Amino acid sequence: MNDADSTLLLVDIGNSRVKWGIASNAPDFGSTQSAIAGVSDRLSGQQSEPVLDRVDSHLSAVDFCQIKIGEPFPTQTISSDKILSSMWGEIPSPLQVMVSNVAGLDIANQLKAWVQQRWGLVPQFACSMVKGYGVNNAYRYPEKLGVDRWVALIAAHHACPGPVCVVDCGTAITVDALDAEGNHLGGVIAPGLMVMRQSLAGGTHALPNAEDNFHHTLAIETKAAIASGTLQAVAGLIERCIREITSRLGSKPRLWVTGGDAPAIAPLLEIPFELKPELVLEGLLVIACKPSLIL
Repeated sequence: MNDADSTLLLVDIGNSRVKWGIASNAPDFGSTQSAIAGVSDRLSGQQSEPVLDRVDSHLSAVDFCQIKIGEPFPTQTISSDKILSSMWGEIPSPLQVMVSNVAGLDIANQLKAWVQQRWGLVPQFACSMVKGYGVNNAYRYPEKLGVDRWVALIAAHHACPGPVCVVDCGTAITVDALDAEGNHLGGVIAPGLMVMRQSLAGGTHALPNAEDNFHHTLAIETKAAIASGTLQAVAGLIERCIREITSRLGSKPRLWVTGGDAPAIAPLLEIPFELKPELVLEGLLVIACKPSLIL
């Protein structure tokens, strides 16, 4: 099997930026910043379309176990052939391109066109389902659950079969909980740090836009007060959710924090947590490696 046949391009398209990585089975593939190894047979799910048949044909021989993380770039630059070529132009044709996209159909079509032109592949877009990969979606309309949240839950359940709370600190703050059986308990959505700060600046006469972070509760100037207030708001939301989940389950879940603002928010938490910066990419890898199992 050549290099092109042993790699997957994993793409996490968020509202603000694109994170990506190349998954490989090769033990010397480079600096591994995330890992998914030994996908458990208990995980299962369904995938639409001609479900990664090329991947299926190699799974008996290949256990993808490493993700080499690439440089993130702004979501809106997906429309630039120059940007995509600079990021991915030197990558040999991968076995498949697996995508989580919350940025809309236009962005999806632009990525699809570039991948088809470059490698002759149709990228596979993950979608939220009623159940799959060991996770049961709690939403009344399962497709309405953000696909990034769905994929992150799959990654969390795969790697942490006990109760877990996943917090994504991006343009929006999302909190989702799973019990030990993979049942989604629901979640919350709140404005992210940037959105809260921009809202204050845009909705008031005198308040500035605070871009820096301030890790003391009480500030003595306006920008620091806004930075502190928004950080404390998110930290308080997370801790309140953990208390509710603990009360509901009778045990405290593990707390996994991901997203671009996670390093700024997590230090304020007064409860144990783990930073999981590549959680969506890890979930895409689980999906790509187990495309044809049915619950």
